[in-house]
Amino acid sequence: MNQAAFNRYIWLIDTIYKAEKEGITYENIVQKWTESNLSGGKPYPIRTFHNHRKEIKSVFNIDIKCKKSNNSYYIADTGVANSNMQKLLELVAVNQLLDGSPELAVHLRTEVRPGGECYLAKLMQAISQKRLLKLEYKPYWSEKMLKYPFFAPYAIKEFKGSWYLLGQRGASTIELVDLKKVTSVSMLNDTFVMPANAEILQLLNDNYGSVVEDIETEEIMIKVGAQIAAYLRNFPLHTSQREIERKRGYAVFYYCLKPNSDFRRELLSFGTGVEVVAPQHLRAELSTDAKIMEKKNS
Repeated sequence: MNQAAFNRYIWLIDTIYKAEKEGITYENIVQKWTESNLSGGKPYPIRTFHNHRKEIKSVFNIDIKCKKSNNSYYIADTGVANSNMQKLLELVAVNQLLDGSPELAVHLRTEVRPGGECYLAKLMQAISQKRLLKLEYKPYWSEKMLKYPFFAPYAIKEFKGSWYLLGQRGASTIELVDLKKVTSVSMLNDTFVMPANAEILQLLNDNYGSVVEDIETEEIMIKVGAQIAAYLRNFPLHTSQREIERKRGYAVFYYCLKPNSDFRRELLSFGTGVEVVAPQHLRAELSTDAKIMEKKNS
């Protein structure tokens, strides 16, 4: 998949997504295609459209279905896949605005554009075709350029506006590669055996944030004040989040994940408004972190 194909897929996803549950007919899709800069004056045959549907399902796990009652097309609601799709479309929309209309940039205040999205098309193709990658990577924690000659890509993860590649180097441990720090990517002809979908999903769910740590997945309970509780109801920290107790001045939330460094930092960001109920070791670790921070700032 080259960048042009990636752009066409994103355009089709965005066009159908905007039609919502009512859907959009093939004729209307063709009309919007002719009005798009991507068309280049070329037609959009029905066969090409259906091929794009298949590729989008394979690469993005987004299912474009046909509503027989009015012969219109819509995107099936598949929970996590749709959430990822929305984030991808938001990123593309902002990038297109800033690239195509730089004079409007002053009217749009965003975080610094993280970068790394230029690799998404190639990485999705590698994942779809189960092709090994050759990566050059300079992470924040290393002063040297790291070279990964045979990297098996499993999935792409978005966290706090940045993109990460989940994968494995040979028999080494699984890791998340920050795409902002990748300097080059090339796709090899060699293939690899992709782990089962359930295993990949567990890796993504258990490892909170942008790190993979060799620690146990645990059941975690935190107690927060009413204001933070309202925030968490609207913006859950994790897919496993459940509210198990709700009182007038506080609430208790449950999680099942690895309490890694990113998760501890997330809890510390709530300041004095959070208390770890369980497990005890996480409670002690946060207490130690808070004392160190207090000492440094006293």
